[in-house]
Amino acid sequence: MAIGSAIIIGGTAIQATAQEIGQFMGGRFCVGFGVSIISTAAPAYVVEMAHPAWRGAFTGGYNICTSH
Repeated sequence: MAIGSAIIIGGTAIQATAQEIGQFMGGRFCVGFGVSIISTAAPAYVVEMAHPAWRGAFTGGYNICTSH
């Protein structure tokens, strides 16, 4: 997840300093790529790190908060 977060931060910096449309689109690509990494890794991280007594509640909360 740290790698995905770093990619998102880099993409955001590229977008914020964009002078041309190509640079902005490249930043958007980086942000989208980072989001796909995080959205794949986060559910497994929540399940593994949550205490067994709270695992179901945390996993359900994560799924509710990320439903589109």
